[in-house]
Amino acid sequence: MRGFYADERLDGEIWSLKNPVFKLVYNFFKKKEKEFLTESQAVVSLTDCGKQVIESWKLPNQSPISVIPCCTDETHFDPAKVDLERLKVAQKRIRN
Repeated sequence: MRGFYADERLDGEIWSLKNPVFKLVYNFFKKKEKEFLTESQAVVSLTDCGKQVIESWKLPNQSPISVIPCCTDETHFDPAKVDLERLKVAQKRIRN
């Protein structure tokens, strides 16, 4: 899961719940969202916060949720820390 589609539409002011059509559409998507979460075998969220939001809904038969963060630890991937010998070995392995 990358986000909560219907809520993002409200946050971005694309939909307004004051409009009866958008209110119907919003409720439809929120219902489907919960349906998908309970009928799936597993859910992958890109953030811990998203996982916490879903778990707070206390849905019956909630699928297990795993988090795969969608950001990079730039201190871990610092080019200055690259071992050039290991890099050469890895590049050679890739070419073969």
